[in-house]
Amino acid sequence: MEEYSLLKTLVLFAGTISLTDEGFDIVSGARRKYGALLAEYIVTSRTDLSPADQMERLLRLCSVVPHMMHASERDNSYCARMVLMNIGNLTGPLSYDLHI
Repeated sequence: MEEYSLLKTLVLFAGTISLTDEGFDIVSGARRKYGALLAEYIVTSRTDLSPADQMERLLRLCSVVPHMMHASERDNSYCARMVLMNIGNLTGPLSYDLHI
């Protein structure tokens, strides 16, 4: 469960939206912090694995992040289309601001 929570946090800070330099530094710092916490958690909680297997687990977990970002981008473009065409009565200022 902890691995899942840390991985979700990494996905949250893996966004590619345009940020100010200060915002980019903050998000990059958070991404490094939670990546290090995930690595530390795997090392301390998975003592049954060899160091190479622990590294492999970390690599596999982190390799999920780009796929989640891709799925998020596809979902956002689908939602944008729904808002523009008013499918499901989604037209509104909040929907427009989020997806357009």
